[in-house]
Amino acid sequence: MLPKTTLGRSMFRKLHVFAGDKHPHTAQQPKPLKSDRNTRHGSDPELCTGRRKSAAARVYMQPGTGRITINERPIDEFFGPRRA
Repeated sequence: MLPKTTLGRSMFRKLHVFAGDKHPHTAQQPKPLKSDRNTRHGSDPELCTGRRKSAAARVYMQPGTGRITINERPIDEFFGPRRA
């Protein structure tokens, strides 16, 4: 969301939108996470923590199929249908 001031208008002029997932910015190209811990301890989950202000989110990552679950529910069921 952009501010509705002169700062927001100048930010909007610099905004570039790319169609699809191809773009020239290398900072936005995700790479697989490689962890030495998973190779040493078998399938022990790796704890990752994200913080912002006073909130904290903990994520346990482990090798698998790529399926995302939250509180033992699939991500689509946890967040429900997308609304416009």
